[in-house]
Amino acid sequence: MSKIVKKKLKQSNIIKRQAGTGLKSLLRRFKKLKFEYVECGRIDSIADGIARVYGLDGVQAGELLEFISSSGTVIRGMALNLEKEFVGAVLFGNDAALKEGDFSRRTKSIISVPTGLFLRGRVLDPLGQPLDNKGALPATKQELIERKAPGIQLRARIDSPMATGIRAVDSLVPIGNGYNGRLDF
Repeated sequence: MSKIVKKKLKQSNIIKRQAGTGLKSLLRRFKKLKFEYVECGRIDSIADGIARVYGLDGVQAGELLEFISSSGTVIRGMALNLEKEFVGAVLFGNDAALKEGDFSRRTKSIISVPTGLFLRGRVLDPLGQPLDNKGALPATKQELIERKAPGIQLRARIDSPMATGIRAVDSLVPIGNGYNGRLDF
């Protein structure tokens, strides 16, 4: 072999060794990083508080979605209509900031709201955020928005008549204290 060929082979071996150590250090740094997989879609059409989104294949019915407008505002919505290629979502906010082509992303959580006696007299939005300026809600139990309704409890039958004080109503319509059926006198 000529001296030029040997010199080029030696240089290529040095470059390979440097590239190998560089790739190894890059791979070590890459393994230390934490990545989060976010499923994103784009708005196909939007009108009257309803968005039609494509690209969200794994979304569940009732899942909370976030819509990011081109100005950066985030509007939340709930996935309701699941089709093969599209997802229909109801928006919980003003859809004027959103337009076709804006991004939406999954939150991977089904919509739930706080429940408890502390909600008496409070005003909340559909997502359970207080609107009445009485402070934040205490951390409590969360219930899914869409769930099976509780069964009907056993109630006592009507056992005593109730008078409204209006003779015409009292004589024509039998009303009673209690539940279940009408009173016959």
